[in-house]
Amino acid sequence: MNETAPSQKAFNQLAESKSPYLLQHADNPVFLSIGYATCHWCHVMAHESFEDTEVADYLNEHFVSIKVDGEERAEQVMTPSPPR
Repeated sequence: MNETAPSQKAFNQLAESKSPYLLQHADNPVFLSIGYATCHWCHVMAHESFEDTEVADYLNEHFVSIKVDGEERAEQVMTPSPPR
């Protein structure tokens, strides 16, 4: 017999925040896309995913989608996350 574990509510790192505002959004899944103007695969991703209506509708329905210009925000993109 195959038992399945009860589903656990996924959370992001906001759940560890001390900010009441950020804690309100701890259960919001985030889709983060970091791109560069000169990156071939960033353009492929944009064409195959973001320009596809079905994919865009799915992302909009299930995620908070964020696109970051990796060249404009390089200091944030290059900052490593602390170990968990």
